[in-house]
Amino acid sequence: MIKTSNPQHPLRANSLATKGVDELMKMIGRPYLRRVLKPSLDTIHKENLSCEIDPARLRSSDILECNLDNLTRNIDSVYSAIINSGSDCPLTLSSLFSNLQKQAIQHFPDVNDIRYTAVSGFIFLRLFAPAILNPKLFQLQSRRPSRETSRTLTL
Repeated sequence: MIKTSNPQHPLRANSLATKGVDELMKMIGRPYLRRVLKPSLDTIHKENLSCEIDPARLRSSDILECNLDNLTRNIDSVYSAIINSGSDCPLTLSSLFSNLQKQAIQHFPDVNDIRYTAVSGFIFLRLFAPAILNPKLFQLQSRRPSRETSRTLTL
């Protein structure tokens, strides 16, 4: 964090330190991610509903409004699971996030919301997003998602 002057980008660089933290979060966070994300991801994989909302990518059989409803339902499911999982977060990760928050506040004392944005940005960028985009890597799914499901997870 010391090397960044932008409070929007703490720990976004791929340094040895961030790679180490990434691996720690994968190792410690895997059971947590299974409890939090797996039910929603299982439903998304099982239903395999079209969620495409880019008009240039819509198939002739797609109905934009239906796809948007599917996407909204999936986002709500994943987001709710994440938001309601704070008390389930492993102590090691909570401690890591607490230290990150303290460092961010020290480094950016004039940024009022840094205590929230540093941790939320970090946890989403470094833990939840990679697990959602590549559930097999985090052992949340046994096989790679279909092309359509992969696109849904990207959206």
